[in-house]
Amino acid sequence: MQFRALIKQTEGWWIGWLLDLPGVNAQERTRERLIESLQIGAKEMLETEITFESDTIMTTIEIPHASLGRKGRGQVLKYLHELCWFLVNPAEAWIPDRGWG
Repeated sequence: MQFRALIKQTEGWWIGWLLDLPGVNAQERTRERLIESLQIGAKEMLETEITFESDTIMTTIEIPHASLGRKGRGQVLKYLHELCWFLVNPAEAWIPDRGWG
C-alpha cells in the first residue's frame, strides 16, 4: 500500500505528513527515521479500531474530482484531517458552543 507524503528538512529536522492519511505526521533528525515514523504512524492509524454509537452509520460518499478546484481539494483534505482527529481523539475535539471535549 502506498501513500503520498510531503517531507522537508528545516532547521536541522526532517518533518513530514501523509496527504492520504490526515493526522499522520512526524518530525525526526534524519530522513530515514522520518520515513520510518510515518510508516509506523500510518500502520497504527489503519489498525486503530474506531467505535461508534449504536445509532451511527458509517458510509462513503463520492465527490466528483472534476468539480473540485485546487482550493476545493485543499478544503476537503483539511476537513478529512479534522474528522480523523475527532474520530481518534474524541475527548480532545472542539465542540461548537462547548469548547474542547
